[in-house]
Amino acid sequence: YYKKSLYIMKNKEIRIKWETFISIHNDLFISKFEIWKNKLKYCYEYIEKHNKLPSQYSKDLTIKSYGLWIIIQKRSYAKLKGIMEYDEIKTEWENLISKHKRLF
Repeated sequence: YYKKSLYIMKNKEIRIKWETFISIHNDLFISKFEIWKNKLKYCYEYIEKHNKLPSQYSKDLTIKSYGLWIIIQKRSYAKLKGIMEYDEIKTEWENLISKHKRLF
């Protein structure tokens, strides 16, 4: 309704409140592609810094979650399922693999 200024979003005060809410909580309104790209960026940075993939067995929960994420991406890529069905995502994943062949 916001984009088309329909119903309650015709009210200027309501629109301003909604815009404020979105600006404060913008991390809740990102697409699955943006989430995926943010995770990929973290993995790139981790690999560059540590010269290894994040481990699924790490005691650090953040590293562990990215280690598990890498495993899921490998499976999705092998089957070209899920988010790997999208050419842009598949290409970005392939770029990571080709840049760090020895880790994959």
